[in-house]
Amino acid sequence: MQALQPTNEDLGTALRRLRKQRKLTIEELARQATVHGTYVSLIERGQANPTWDVISSITTALNTKPSKLVSWAEEACAARTAAEGNGEQTA
Repeated sequence: MQALQPTNEDLGTALRRLRKQRKLTIEELARQATVHGTYVSLIERGQANPTWDVISSITTALNTKPSKLVSWAEEACAARTAAEGNGEQTA
């Protein structure tokens, strides 16, 4: 059995969770990370494939490490996979 890999949607779910935990708007995070707000929104919706440089800028602005974002993306992947296994629809 092959291990599941987090998707861009899982990364976006993790990013949104961290951003909201820090009580930041997309615009505030974008300004602090020196990334365009539209791009942050695309990442959160799983419609962008950010480089490690962008991930590093964003996690620095969130005062955390890229490994935490990846860990949360893995958790989102596991939750999504479990929900799909139970016949639930995911967004």
